[in-house]
Amino acid sequence: MRISRLLAPSLSLLLSTGALAQVPDGWFVTANFNNTTYDPFWNPNPAPGDGGLFLVHPTVPGVAIPVTNLPPEITGVGVPGPRGACTVVYRPSDGALIVGDEGPAGTTISLHVVNLTGNAATGITTIPLGTSAPGPVSPTSPPAAWVGQAALLPNGDVVVAVNALGLPGPLAGQILGIVSTASGTVTPVPVTPVPPGIMNALAVDASGPGAPIAYFGMFQSPTFLQSTIYSVPLPGGGAPTTVLTFGPNPWIGLTNLALDCSNQLWMTAFGGPPNLFHAGAAVPLSPPLGNLNALAVEDATGALALATTFPSPFPWSVVRRTPAGVATLLASAPLGGWGAPSGLTVNPNPEAYGPATPGASTYSWELCPNAGGLPEVGNAGFSLAVAANGSPAAGLVAASLGSANLPDFLGLGFTLLLDPAQILLPPTPHGGTINLPIPNDPTLVGAHLYFQSFHLDGGAPAGIAATEGVEVTVL
Repeated sequence: MRISRLLAPSLSLLLSTGALAQVPDGWFVTANFNNTTYDPFWNPNPAPGDGGLFLVHPTVPGVAIPVTNLPPEITGVGVPGPRGACTVVYRPSDGALIVGDEGPAGTTISLHVVNLTGNAATGITTIPLGTSAPGPVSPTSPPAAWVGQAALLPNGDVVVAVNALGLPGPLAGQILGIVSTASGTVTPVPVTPVPPGIMNALAVDASGPGAPIAYFGMFQSPTFLQSTIYSVPLPGGGAPTTVLTFGPNPWIGLTNLALDCSNQLWMTAFGGPPNLFHAGAAVPLSPPLGNLNALAVEDATGALALATTFPSPFPWSVVRRTPAGVATLLASAPLGGWGAPSGLTVNPNPEAYGPATPGASTYSWELCPNAGGLPEVGNAGFSLAVAANGSPAAGLVAASLGSANLPDFLGLGFTLLLDPAQILLPPTPHGGTINLPIPNDPTLVGAHLYFQSFHLDGGAPAGIAATEGVEVTVL
Protein backbone atom coordinates (compact mmCIF):
# COMPACT_ATOMS: atom_id res chain seq x y z
CA MET A 1 0.00 0.00 0.00
CA ARG A 2 1.19 3.53 -0.69
CA ILE A 3 1.10 6.15 2.06
CA SER A 4 -0.14 8.72 -0.47
CA ARG A 5 -3.13 6.51 -1.27
CA LEU A 6 -4.00 6.15 2.41
CA LEU A 7 -3.79 9.88 3.01
CA ALA A 8 -5.32 11.24 -0.16
CA PRO A 9 -8.91 11.65 1.11
CA SER A 10 -7.87 13.58 4.22
CA LEU A 11 -4.52 15.14 3.40
CA SER A 12 -5.81 18.72 3.49
CA LEU A 13 -7.25 18.15 6.98
CA LEU A 14 -4.04 16.50 8.14
CA LEU A 15 -1.83 19.36 7.06
CA SER A 16 -4.02 22.13 8.47
CA THR A 17 -4.02 21.01 12.10
CA GLY A 18 -1.43 23.62 13.21
CA ALA A 19 1.98 23.50 14.86
CA LEU A 20 3.22 20.42 16.64
CA ALA A 21 3.12 20.64 20.42
CA GLN A 22 6.67 19.38 20.89
CA VAL A 23 9.84 18.60 18.95
CA PRO A 24 8.93 17.60 15.37
CA ASP A 25 9.05 13.83 14.90
CA GLY A 26 12.43 12.62 13.70
CA TRP A 27 14.20 15.95 14.31
CA PHE A 28 17.40 16.53 16.26
CA VAL A 29 17.76 18.99 19.14
CA THR A 30 21.07 20.58 20.07
CA ALA A 31 21.89 22.10 23.48
CA ASN A 32 24.37 25.00 23.27
CA PHE A 33 26.08 27.13 25.90
CA ASN A 34 27.60 30.62 25.87
CA ASN A 35 31.29 29.94 25.36
CA THR A 36 32.63 33.41 24.62
CA THR A 37 35.23 33.53 27.42
CA TYR A 38 38.71 33.32 25.88
CA ASP A 39 41.29 31.04 27.47
CA PRO A 40 44.64 30.25 25.79
CA PHE A 41 44.61 26.67 27.05
CA TRP A 42 40.98 25.55 27.42
CA ASN A 43 39.15 27.80 24.96
CA PRO A 44 41.55 29.46 22.48
CA ASN A 45 38.79 29.73 19.84
CA PRO A 46 35.59 30.82 21.61
CA ALA A 47 32.29 30.05 19.94
CA PRO A 48 30.42 33.24 19.08
CA GLY A 49 26.95 34.01 20.36
CA ASP A 50 24.65 32.95 23.14
CA GLY A 51 23.47 29.38 23.55
CA GLY A 52 20.08 27.73 24.01
CA LEU A 53 18.14 24.93 22.34
CA PHE A 54 17.84 24.55 18.56
CA LEU A 55 15.76 22.22 16.34
CA VAL A 56 17.57 20.63 13.37
CA HIS A 57 16.04 18.66 10.49
CA PRO A 58 17.62 15.18 10.47
CA THR A 59 18.40 14.90 6.75
CA VAL A 60 17.82 18.22 4.99
CA PRO A 61 20.53 20.89 5.49
CA GLY A 62 19.18 24.25 6.51
CA VAL A 63 18.89 26.83 9.26
CA ALA A 64 18.34 25.52 12.77
CA ILE A 65 15.16 26.72 14.48
CA PRO A 66 15.81 28.34 17.88
CA VAL A 67 13.58 27.50 20.83
CA THR A 68 12.24 30.78 22.20
CA ASN A 69 11.19 31.92 25.70
CA LEU A 70 14.16 30.21 27.38
CA PRO A 71 15.70 31.60 30.60
CA PRO A 72 19.34 32.81 30.89
CA GLU A 73 20.26 29.59 32.69
CA ILE A 74 19.71 27.79 29.37
CA THR A 75 20.78 30.49 26.89
CA GLY A 76 23.60 32.18 28.81
CA VAL A 77 22.25 35.57 27.68
CA GLY A 78 23.80 38.36 29.74
CA VAL A 79 25.82 35.97 31.89
CA PRO A 80 29.63 35.66 31.70
CA GLY A 81 30.48 32.29 30.13
CA PRO A 82 30.57 29.47 30.23
CA ARG A 83 26.81 29.44 30.86
CA GLY A 84 23.84 27.77 29.20
CA ALA A 85 22.57 24.38 28.06
CA CYS A 86 25.14 21.60 28.29
CA THR A 87 23.06 18.49 27.61
CA VAL A 88 19.56 17.63 26.37
CA VAL A 89 17.40 14.47 26.35
CA TYR A 90 14.08 14.01 24.57
CA ARG A 91 11.57 12.09 26.73
CA PRO A 92 9.05 10.20 24.55
CA SER A 93 6.51 9.64 27.33
CA ASP A 94 5.54 13.33 27.46
CA GLY A 95 7.56 14.98 24.68
CA ALA A 96 9.52 17.09 27.16
CA LEU A 97 13.13 18.17 26.71
CA ILE A 98 15.30 17.46 29.75
CA VAL A 99 18.10 20.04 29.84
CA GLY A 100 21.17 20.16 32.08
CA ASP A 101 23.07 23.43 32.33
CA GLU A 102 26.60 24.74 32.92
CA GLY A 103 27.82 27.70 34.91
CA PRO A 104 30.82 29.43 36.51
CA ALA A 105 31.62 29.42 40.22
CA GLY A 106 28.79 30.44 42.49
CA THR A 107 25.93 29.66 40.07
CA THR A 108 23.22 27.10 40.66
CA ILE A 109 23.48 24.09 38.34
CA SER A 110 20.06 22.64 37.51
CA LEU A 111 18.03 20.19 35.49
CA HIS A 112 15.20 21.80 33.50
CA VAL A 113 12.08 20.12 32.12
CA VAL A 114 11.11 22.14 29.04
CA ASN A 115 7.73 21.81 27.32
CA LEU A 116 7.16 23.31 23.89
CA THR A 117 4.32 24.69 21.83
CA GLY A 118 5.74 24.88 18.33
CA ASN A 119 9.26 26.18 18.92
CA ALA A 120 8.36 28.22 22.02
CA ALA A 121 8.99 27.04 25.58
CA THR A 122 5.63 27.28 27.34
CA GLY A 123 6.41 25.58 30.62
CA ILE A 124 9.73 25.00 32.39
CA THR A 125 10.26 23.16 35.67
CA THR A 126 13.70 23.69 37.23
CA ILE A 127 15.24 21.28 39.73
CA PRO A 128 18.46 22.52 41.39
CA LEU A 129 21.31 20.00 41.65
CA GLY A 130 23.87 22.11 43.54
CA THR A 131 26.20 25.09 43.33
CA SER A 132 29.19 25.42 41.04
CA ALA A 133 32.28 25.62 43.24
CA PRO A 134 34.97 23.74 41.32
CA GLY A 135 38.65 23.97 40.89
CA PRO A 136 39.79 25.22 37.48
CA VAL A 137 39.63 22.90 34.51
CA SER A 138 43.09 24.06 33.51
CA PRO A 139 45.58 26.33 35.27
CA THR A 140 44.22 29.33 33.35
CA SER A 141 40.59 28.39 32.80
CA PRO A 142 37.73 29.98 34.74
CA PRO A 143 36.14 27.46 37.12
CA ALA A 144 32.90 25.92 35.94
CA ALA A 145 30.53 23.09 36.77
CA TRP A 146 28.06 21.29 34.55
CA VAL A 147 25.69 18.43 33.88
CA GLY A 148 27.98 16.55 31.52
CA GLN A 149 25.22 14.36 30.16
CA ALA A 150 21.84 12.94 31.19
CA ALA A 151 19.91 9.76 30.33
CA LEU A 152 16.44 8.33 30.89
CA LEU A 153 15.30 5.40 32.99
CA PRO A 154 12.21 3.43 31.84
CA ASN A 155 9.99 5.14 34.44
CA GLY A 156 10.89 8.60 33.10
CA ASP A 157 13.35 9.48 35.87
CA VAL A 158 16.59 11.11 34.74
CA VAL A 159 20.14 9.99 35.51
CA VAL A 160 22.60 12.90 35.62
CA ALA A 161 26.41 12.96 35.47
CA VAL A 162 27.76 16.14 37.06
CA ASN A 163 31.14 17.77 37.31
CA ALA A 164 32.42 19.95 40.13
CA LEU A 165 29.37 20.65 42.26
CA GLY A 166 30.24 21.97 45.69
CA LEU A 167 29.06 20.88 49.11
CA PRO A 168 26.50 20.89 50.56
CA GLY A 169 23.91 19.97 47.95
CA PRO A 170 21.33 17.34 47.07
CA LEU A 171 23.97 15.14 45.36
CA ALA A 172 26.12 15.17 48.52
CA GLY A 173 29.36 15.37 46.56
CA GLN A 174 28.56 12.45 44.25
CA ILE A 175 29.10 12.57 40.47
CA LEU A 176 25.94 10.59 39.56
CA GLY A 177 22.36 11.08 40.64
CA ILE A 178 18.78 10.13 39.79
CA VAL A 179 16.22 12.92 39.47
CA SER A 180 12.48 12.38 39.70
CA THR A 181 11.02 15.20 37.64
CA ALA A 182 7.58 14.34 39.02
CA SER A 183 8.52 14.99 42.66
CA GLY A 184 11.71 17.04 42.26
CA THR A 185 13.63 14.52 44.36
CA VAL A 186 17.38 14.23 43.69
CA THR A 187 18.94 10.96 44.89
CA PRO A 188 22.73 10.49 44.84
CA VAL A 189 24.18 7.34 43.28
CA PRO A 190 27.22 6.45 45.40
CA VAL A 191 30.39 5.91 43.36
CA THR A 192 33.21 4.86 45.66
CA PRO A 193 35.96 5.70 45.11
CA VAL A 194 35.29 8.57 42.71
CA PRO A 195 37.71 8.14 39.78
CA PRO A 196 40.13 11.00 39.11
CA GLY A 197 39.41 13.48 36.35
CA ILE A 198 36.52 15.48 34.94
CA MET A 199 33.06 13.94 34.54
CA ASN A 200 31.88 14.65 31.01
CA ALA A 201 29.74 11.82 29.56
CA LEU A 202 26.96 9.36 30.41
CA ALA A 203 24.87 6.61 28.82
CA VAL A 204 22.42 4.25 30.54
CA ASP A 205 21.69 0.68 29.47
CA ALA A 206 18.10 0.23 30.59
CA SER A 207 17.36 -3.16 28.99
CA GLY A 208 20.45 -5.36 28.76
CA PRO A 209 21.77 -7.95 31.24
CA GLY A 210 22.12 -6.46 34.71
CA ALA A 211 20.21 -3.32 33.69
CA PRO A 212 19.99 -0.56 34.52
CA ILE A 213 23.70 0.19 34.23
CA ALA A 214 25.27 3.64 34.05
CA TYR A 215 28.32 4.12 31.82
CA PHE A 216 30.17 7.35 32.56
CA GLY A 217 33.25 8.91 31.05
CA MET A 218 35.98 11.05 32.62
CA PHE A 219 39.08 12.71 31.21
CA GLN A 220 42.23 13.76 33.02
CA SER A 221 42.83 17.39 33.93
CA PRO A 222 44.77 19.49 33.19
CA THR A 223 46.78 17.24 30.84
CA PHE A 224 43.82 15.69 28.91
CA LEU A 225 46.11 12.81 27.98
CA GLN A 226 43.67 10.03 28.76
CA SER A 227 39.97 9.30 29.08
CA THR A 228 38.31 6.36 30.82
CA ILE A 229 34.79 4.90 30.68
CA TYR A 230 33.47 3.27 33.85
CA SER A 231 30.24 1.49 34.78
CA VAL A 232 28.16 1.11 37.94
CA PRO A 233 24.78 -0.53 38.53
CA LEU A 234 21.75 1.65 39.20
CA PRO A 235 20.42 2.79 41.57
CA GLY A 236 22.84 1.31 44.10
CA GLY A 237 26.14 2.39 42.54
CA GLY A 238 29.28 1.05 44.17
CA ALA A 239 32.85 0.59 43.07
CA PRO A 240 33.25 1.68 39.41
CA THR A 241 34.30 -0.95 36.88
CA THR A 242 36.73 0.17 34.17
CA VAL A 243 35.21 -0.49 30.73
CA LEU A 244 37.56 1.27 28.29
CA THR A 245 40.61 3.56 28.47
CA PHE A 246 41.75 5.86 25.66
CA GLY A 247 45.08 7.63 25.32
CA PRO A 248 47.70 8.85 25.85
CA ASN A 249 48.73 8.37 22.20
CA PRO A 250 46.83 10.13 20.74
CA TRP A 251 45.56 12.11 23.70
CA ILE A 252 41.80 11.93 24.00
CA GLY A 253 39.32 14.17 25.81
CA LEU A 254 36.02 12.29 26.00
CA THR A 255 32.93 14.45 25.38
CA ASN A 256 29.78 12.28 24.95
CA LEU A 257 28.52 8.68 25.10
CA ALA A 258 25.55 6.98 23.43
CA LEU A 259 24.24 3.42 23.15
CA ASP A 260 22.99 2.06 19.82
CA CYS A 261 20.32 -0.58 19.15
CA SER A 262 22.84 -3.34 19.94
CA ASN A 263 23.73 -1.69 23.26
CA GLN A 264 27.19 -0.91 21.93
CA LEU A 265 28.83 2.31 23.10
CA TRP A 266 29.58 5.21 20.79
CA MET A 267 31.95 7.91 22.02
CA THR A 268 32.96 11.38 20.79
CA ALA A 269 36.12 13.21 21.79
CA PHE A 270 38.55 16.01 21.07
CA GLY A 271 42.31 15.62 20.70
CA GLY A 272 42.42 13.21 17.76
CA PRO A 273 41.90 12.16 15.09
CA PRO A 274 40.38 9.75 15.77
CA ASN A 275 37.53 11.57 17.55
CA LEU A 276 34.76 9.01 17.05
CA PHE A 277 34.77 5.50 18.53
CA HIS A 278 32.40 2.51 18.49
CA ALA A 279 32.79 -0.34 20.98
CA GLY A 280 36.28 0.96 21.66
CA ALA A 281 37.43 1.04 18.04
CA ALA A 282 38.19 4.21 16.07
CA VAL A 283 35.60 5.01 13.39
CA PRO A 284 36.50 6.92 10.20
CA LEU A 285 34.59 9.96 8.99
CA SER A 286 34.35 11.24 5.42
CA PRO A 287 35.20 14.05 5.39
CA PRO A 288 37.13 14.18 8.71
CA LEU A 289 35.29 16.47 11.13
CA GLY A 290 37.96 17.41 13.67
CA ASN A 291 37.00 17.74 17.32
CA LEU A 292 33.54 16.48 18.31
CA ASN A 293 31.56 17.67 21.31
CA ALA A 294 28.22 15.82 21.24
CA LEU A 295 26.56 12.66 19.97
CA ALA A 296 23.14 11.01 19.58
CA VAL A 297 21.99 7.87 17.74
CA GLU A 298 19.02 7.83 15.35
CA ASP A 299 17.44 4.47 16.18
CA ALA A 300 15.57 4.00 12.90
CA THR A 301 18.69 4.03 10.72
CA GLY A 302 21.72 3.89 13.03
CA ALA A 303 22.84 7.29 11.73
CA LEU A 304 24.57 9.64 14.17
CA ALA A 305 23.93 13.25 15.03
CA LEU A 306 27.32 14.84 15.78
CA ALA A 307 28.30 18.30 17.02
CA THR A 308 31.64 19.78 16.04
CA THR A 309 33.87 22.23 17.90
CA PHE A 310 37.12 23.83 16.72
CA PRO A 311 39.18 23.05 14.72
CA SER A 312 36.85 21.48 12.19
CA PRO A 313 35.97 22.04 8.53
CA PHE A 314 32.47 22.80 9.94
CA PRO A 315 33.15 24.45 13.32
CA TRP A 316 30.32 24.73 15.88
CA SER A 317 27.93 22.75 13.65
CA VAL A 318 25.56 19.77 13.64
CA VAL A 319 26.43 16.97 11.21
CA ARG A 320 24.71 13.73 10.17
CA ARG A 321 26.87 10.62 9.80
CA THR A 322 25.34 7.70 7.91
CA PRO A 323 26.13 4.08 8.86
CA ALA A 324 28.35 4.05 5.76
CA GLY A 325 30.50 6.78 7.29
CA VAL A 326 29.44 9.71 5.11
CA ALA A 327 29.13 13.01 6.97
CA THR A 328 26.70 15.74 5.84
CA LEU A 329 26.53 19.22 7.33
CA LEU A 330 22.98 19.88 8.59
CA ALA A 331 23.21 23.22 10.39
CA SER A 332 25.89 25.76 11.25
CA ALA A 333 25.86 28.72 13.59
CA PRO A 334 23.55 31.50 12.36
CA LEU A 335 24.80 35.04 11.92
CA GLY A 336 25.98 36.16 15.34
CA GLY A 337 26.58 32.61 16.53
CA TRP A 338 24.72 30.11 18.71
CA GLY A 339 27.38 29.31 21.30
CA ALA A 340 29.03 25.91 21.57
CA PRO A 341 26.90 22.83 20.73
CA SER A 342 27.36 20.49 23.69
CA GLY A 343 24.44 18.05 23.70
CA LEU A 344 22.23 16.29 21.15
CA THR A 345 19.04 14.24 21.24
CA VAL A 346 16.61 12.72 18.71
CA ASN A 347 12.82 12.49 18.66
CA PRO A 348 12.35 8.97 17.20
CA ASN A 349 10.44 8.47 13.95
CA PRO A 350 8.78 5.95 13.59
CA GLU A 351 7.94 5.77 17.30
CA ALA A 352 6.05 3.13 19.30
CA TYR A 353 3.44 4.13 21.86
CA GLY A 354 1.01 2.47 24.26
CA PRO A 355 0.84 -1.08 25.66
CA ALA A 356 0.92 -4.25 23.58
CA THR A 357 -1.57 -7.05 24.28
CA PRO A 358 0.42 -10.30 24.43
CA GLY A 359 -0.85 -13.77 23.66
CA ALA A 360 1.11 -17.00 23.62
CA SER A 361 3.55 -14.87 21.65
CA THR A 362 4.44 -11.21 22.22
CA TYR A 363 4.19 -8.97 19.15
CA SER A 364 6.04 -5.68 18.77
CA TRP A 365 7.19 -3.28 16.09
CA GLU A 366 10.83 -3.73 15.07
CA LEU A 367 12.00 -0.11 15.09
CA CYS A 368 15.56 -0.17 16.40
CA PRO A 369 16.62 -0.23 13.65
CA ASN A 370 13.75 -0.01 11.21
CA ALA A 371 14.68 -1.96 8.08
CA GLY A 372 12.60 0.47 5.99
CA GLY A 373 14.56 3.48 7.24
CA LEU A 374 13.04 6.90 7.79
CA PRO A 375 9.56 7.85 6.52
CA GLU A 376 10.97 10.43 4.11
CA VAL A 377 9.35 11.80 1.02
CA GLY A 378 10.75 9.74 -1.86
CA ASN A 379 11.62 6.65 0.23
CA ALA A 380 10.10 3.98 -2.00
CA GLY A 381 11.48 1.31 0.33
CA PHE A 382 9.85 2.53 3.53
CA SER A 383 8.27 -0.26 5.53
CA LEU A 384 7.38 -1.40 9.04
CA ALA A 385 7.97 -4.86 10.48
CA VAL A 386 6.42 -6.85 13.31
CA ALA A 387 8.63 -9.09 15.42
CA ALA A 388 7.33 -11.89 17.64
CA ASN A 389 8.64 -14.60 19.92
CA GLY A 390 7.38 -18.17 20.23
CA SER A 391 5.12 -19.41 17.42
CA PRO A 392 3.51 -16.22 16.15
CA ALA A 393 0.12 -16.10 14.48
CA ALA A 394 -0.52 -14.34 11.20
CA GLY A 395 -1.16 -10.62 11.47
CA LEU A 396 -3.59 -8.00 10.27
CA VAL A 397 -2.57 -4.34 10.20
CA ALA A 398 -4.83 -1.32 10.54
CA ALA A 399 -4.08 2.37 10.11
CA SER A 400 -5.71 5.53 11.45
CA LEU A 401 -5.24 9.28 11.36
CA GLY A 402 -5.31 9.38 15.15
CA SER A 403 -4.19 7.49 18.23
CA ALA A 404 -6.26 6.22 21.14
CA ASN A 405 -5.92 4.03 24.24
CA LEU A 406 -9.04 1.86 24.61
CA PRO A 407 -8.48 -1.17 26.92
CA ASP A 408 -10.57 -4.30 26.32
CA PHE A 409 -11.97 -2.79 23.15
CA LEU A 410 -15.54 -4.02 22.58
CA GLY A 411 -14.89 -6.74 25.16
CA LEU A 412 -12.34 -8.37 22.85
CA GLY A 413 -9.53 -8.32 25.41
CA PHE A 414 -7.00 -6.17 23.53
CA THR A 415 -6.10 -2.50 23.88
CA LEU A 416 -6.96 -0.55 20.74
CA LEU A 417 -4.39 2.18 20.17
CA LEU A 418 -5.94 3.61 16.99
CA ASP A 419 -8.76 6.16 16.87
CA PRO A 420 -11.65 4.07 15.49
CA ALA A 421 -13.37 7.21 14.17
CA GLN A 422 -10.41 7.99 11.88
CA ILE A 423 -9.57 4.54 10.48
CA LEU A 424 -8.01 4.75 7.02
CA LEU A 425 -7.16 1.09 6.57
CA PRO A 426 -9.29 -1.68 8.09
CA PRO A 427 -7.45 -4.80 9.33
CA THR A 428 -5.55 -6.13 6.33
CA PRO A 429 -3.42 -9.32 6.28
CA HIS A 430 0.35 -8.95 6.29
CA GLY A 431 3.28 -11.36 6.39
CA GLY A 432 5.31 -9.58 9.05
CA THR A 433 6.52 -6.69 6.88
CA ILE A 434 4.19 -3.89 5.79
CA ASN A 435 5.51 -2.11 2.71
CA LEU A 436 4.61 1.60 2.69
CA PRO A 437 6.40 3.31 -0.21
CA ILE A 438 6.37 7.10 0.07
CA PRO A 439 6.31 8.96 -3.25
CA ASN A 440 8.37 12.05 -3.91
CA ASP A 441 5.49 14.38 -3.07
CA PRO A 442 6.39 17.31 -0.77
CA THR A 443 2.71 17.84 0.12
CA LEU A 444 2.99 14.71 2.28
CA VAL A 445 5.55 16.28 4.64
CA GLY A 446 4.16 16.51 8.15
CA ALA A 447 1.41 13.93 7.63
CA HIS A 448 0.85 11.55 10.59
CA LEU A 449 -0.28 7.94 10.42
CA TYR A 450 -0.82 5.44 13.25
CA PHE A 451 -0.57 1.67 12.82
CA GLN A 452 -1.34 -1.38 14.93
CA SER A 453 -1.07 -5.09 14.15
CA PHE A 454 -3.55 -7.71 15.42
CA HIS A 455 -3.03 -11.49 15.71
CA LEU A 456 -5.47 -14.37 16.26
CA ASP A 457 -3.56 -15.93 19.17
CA GLY A 458 -5.24 -18.40 21.51
CA GLY A 459 -3.04 -17.29 24.39
CA ALA A 460 -4.49 -13.76 24.40
CA PRO A 461 -7.28 -12.83 26.86
CA ALA A 462 -10.00 -13.19 24.21
CA GLY A 463 -7.95 -14.78 21.45
CA ILE A 464 -6.70 -11.52 19.91
CA ALA A 465 -3.16 -10.28 20.60
CA ALA A 466 -1.92 -6.89 19.43
CA THR A 467 1.23 -4.86 19.07
CA GLU A 468 1.76 -1.48 20.64
CA GLY A 469 0.87 1.38 18.33
CA VAL A 470 3.41 3.01 16.04
CA GLU A 471 3.31 6.63 14.90
CA VAL A 472 4.80 7.55 11.51
CA THR A 473 5.36 11.16 10.48
CA VAL A 474 6.40 11.90 6.90
CA LEU A 475 9.63 13.92 6.74
